[in-house]
Amino acid sequence: MHQVVPDSGEGWQLVQVEGLVGGGGAVLRSKIPLNYEDHTHRGGLQLQVQVTDQGEGSWDDHQRTGLATVTIVLVDTNDNSPQFDGQERTIEMAEDAASGSVVTTMVATDQDEGSGGLVSYGISPPSDPRGTFAIDTGGTVRLARVLDREKTSRHVLHVLAWDSGDPPNTATGTLTVTVRDVNDNPPILIGPRVLALPELDASSPSRSRTIFNVTLDDPDDWTAGNGPPFEVKVDPVVEVALQSFLKLSHEPGIVTGEDGVVVTVTAMVEREMGGVLAVPLIVTDSGTPPLSATVTLTLARSSGDRTVLSEHKFIQVASIKQDE
Repeated sequence: MHQVVPDSGEGWQLVQVEGLVGGGGAVLRSKIPLNYEDHTHRGGLQLQVQVTDQGEGSWDDHQRTGLATVTIVLVDTNDNSPQFDGQERTIEMAEDAASGSVVTTMVATDQDEGSGGLVSYGISPPSDPRGTFAIDTGGTVRLARVLDREKTSRHVLHVLAWDSGDPPNTATGTLTVTVRDVNDNPPILIGPRVLALPELDASSPSRSRTIFNVTLDDPDDWTAGNGPPFEVKVDPVVEVALQSFLKLSHEPGIVTGEDGVVVTVTAMVEREMGGVLAVPLIVTDSGTPPLSATVTLTLARSSGDRTVLSEHKFIQVASIKQDE
C-alpha cells in the first residue's frame, strides 16, 4: 500500500498516489491541473510517499514501512495567449492631427515566461488598407499618415498581439477611431455647369427675373457648424456697374441636404458691357475659421435676339464654372 504523508511538504495535498496492479510500484497523480502561472505551484511540490505491505494499521510501524521524498518541478509551457488591457477601445481624433501623433496604446500581456511571454504587435491590413496607422513594439498606435474625414470618418482597426512561442498564441483587440471634423474644405458648386435659360425682357414679371439657382455644398460636417449658411457676394474687384445689376439671396434647402443662392437680375444691362460677362462670386462657409472659394458665372446674351443688350433685354446665364 502507498500513501502521501500528510503535511510532508509544500503541495502534498495536491497529489495522490495510486499503487499499480500486481504490486509493481505506484503512480503519482495531481488532484487538480497544475499551473506554472499560479504562484503557489510555480515553486514546485515536495512531499513524502510512504509504502507498507502490512495494511493500513502499519503506517506507524517504521520497521515495516518505506519512505521516499518526491520533488516535483514545474516547467512552463506556452499555454497562455496574450490578453489586451481592454479588448475594445474607442478614440476620437481631430482630422488635422499631424502624422506621427499618438492615437492610444493597446497593451497586451502574456503570463507565460521566456519567449512565450514576449508579445509583438501589428495591425490587420484589411482593417487599415491605406496604412493610416502604425503600432510599435510597445503597443503605441500612431498616425502613419494624415486623416481625411471626408474620405473615411471612422476607422475600425483590428490590433493583433502574438507571443513568441512555438507555435505562437494570438489575440485580437478592436480600436475604433472616430475622426472629428475640422473646417478644411471651402464650399463647392454642384449641379450642371452649362445652363440654357429662357430669354427675359423688361415686361417679364419680377419673379421671372430670377436667372437660376446656384446650388452649393460643403464636404465638411455640417452638424459641427462647418457648412451653411453660406455667404455669397460678388467679388468686390469687379466694376461697380456690374455689381449693381445682380442681386444675390440665400435660399437654404433648395436641394435636400444642400444649400443654395438665387441670382436675380435687378437692372437693365447697358450695351457697353458687352455680350459675355464673367461674374466672380465669393462663397464662404460658416466654419471656424471660415473658408472661401470663388465661383465664376459666365453670362451671355440670348441667342434669340442680337439686340438683347438694349434697354429692353436682360442678360442670360450660359454656363457656370468653379475656379481651380
